[in-house]
Amino acid sequence: MGAETRDRLYWEERAKLMGPHAGGYVDPVKYSYEEKVRRRLFQQMVHLWQGMKVLDVGAGVGNWCFWYEVSGCQVTGIDFSEEMVSLAQEQALERGSKVQFFRRAIEDWEGSQEEFDVITAITVLQHIIDEGCFERAVANMARLVKKGGHIVVCEAVGHEDRLEGKYLRIRPQERYHFYFGRQGCRLVEGKGVRYQAYLIYDLYMRLRRSIVSTLKKEAPPSLLPVTSERWKRMGGGNGRVGNLLLRLSGAVDRLIGHLPWVKKRFCKVTMMLFERTL
Repeated sequence: MGAETRDRLYWEERAKLMGPHAGGYVDPVKYSYEEKVRRRLFQQMVHLWQGMKVLDVGAGVGNWCFWYEVSGCQVTGIDFSEEMVSLAQEQALERGSKVQFFRRAIEDWEGSQEEFDVITAITVLQHIIDEGCFERAVANMARLVKKGGHIVVCEAVGHEDRLEGKYLRIRPQERYHFYFGRQGCRLVEGKGVRYQAYLIYDLYMRLRRSIVSTLKKEAPPSLLPVTSERWKRMGGGNGRVGNLLLRLSGAVDRLIGHLPWVKKRFCKVTMMLFERTL
C-alpha cells in the first residue's frame, strides 16, 4: 500500500469514527479554542469581502468554508477524503449554504488556473508527508490564485524537518518560504502562537479522564480518533476547573504570542500569508 493511499484511508476512517468532529482533535473544546486563535490571526492578515472567490484546501467537514461564507465570499472547498466531503455536503444542505465541496487532492489538480482571490490551507500541508506531493501542492496553489491574490497557510513548523507519527510532517518555516517563493509568491507576513499554557490544561484533562476511566473501569482513550459518544463517556468536556484553566491558557497564549523572542524560539504553529507577484 502506497503512502498516499494509506493517508487517505486514515482520514476516511477518522471521518467515519468522529463524524462532524473529524477535522479536529479528540478534545473538541481544545480544538474550538485553537480555532478561535487561528481565526483571530487570519482576520489580522486578510480582509474578506463580498464576492471574494475563496478556495479552502483540505476543507474537511467545511468549518472554515462556512465561516468564509458569512462574509459574503464565494467559497469552494476540496478534500481528498470522500467521507469528509460527504459530511461537509450534508452540513451545507442543513445550513442552506451555497459552498461547493469536491473530492480532490490539491497536489493532483490539473487544468484551470488563476481562479481564486484567496486560497487557504489550515493545518493541511503538514499532513502531506511525501515531499514530491508537497511541492506539487504548493505549485498548484500558486497556479490557482490570481496575480495579486493571497495564499494563507497555517502549519506546524520546527527548526528541522521531522516526522511526528505517521501523518504529521514538521517542516522549517524556511521550507515554505522557499517553495512558495519559487512559484512567484512572496511572504507578506507570518504570525505564530505556541500554546505553551496548554501544559497545565493537558495535565488536568489527562488526570480527569484517568479518574473517570478508573471509576467506570474503561481504558483511557488513546491518541487515535474516538467517537464523540465515547469521548463523552470518557469524561470529555471541561467542567468548571477545566474551563477556568482553558481561559487562563488563552490569556497566557495571547500574551506570549506578542513577544518577539517567543515567536522566534518557541512558536510551533505559524500562519503565513503569501502574495502571488508573478
